[in-house]
Amino acid sequence: MQRSAIEKAISTGERFGVLALSEQSIKRHMAYMRGLGLDGQLAGELPLDISVDEAANDAGSFEKIVSQGRRLIDESGADVLILGCAGMASYREP
Repeated sequence: MQRSAIEKAISTGERFGVLALSEQSIKRHMAYMRGLGLDGQLAGELPLDISVDEAANDAGSFEKIVSQGRRLIDESGADVLILGCAGMASYREP
């Protein structure tokens, strides 16, 4: 799923940002992107500091997603955002 999201992101824009659940998730994502050779198009990745359950069920998660997403766009130059957990799927917009 991660590879598909990255490939879609780089076909849509030039630099992508990732919204991760936690710092630990970022380490795992970075290793995977380096392995694919796609980390050069990564604008940045920020943690939301939430659990999988919170990502799927907590109303406050949306505000965190918007806030950190805005940072990736404004501060890191991302033009496409990837939600780094399937639990955040309900927040996506095609």
